[in-house]
Amino acid sequence: MTEYVFAATTAADTSWTQARYATVGSLVETTDSDKCTNCGTCVDICYFGARRLDGDQLATDRDNCYGCGLCIDACPEGSVEMTLRT
Repeated sequence: MTEYVFAATTAADTSWTQARYATVGSLVETTDSDKCTNCGTCVDICYFGARRLDGDQLATDRDNCYGCGLCIDACPEGSVEMTLRT
């Protein structure tokens, strides 16, 4: 199943919208909990609702992660990467 995802991103003073295709099943996020500060930036950007703050801890529903990579770009700590879904 392929979804058409619209991701709005603001870079400096320029706003642009980029369309991406995301296929469930190929990639999934992996978050380094030692680097993650639980700031919630990735939660706000996740189009699929795969990330949420549970109290003061990041919780991820990997079944809802489409592997689009928006959380990688959003994370100020660089704690998120994509790995092959197993």
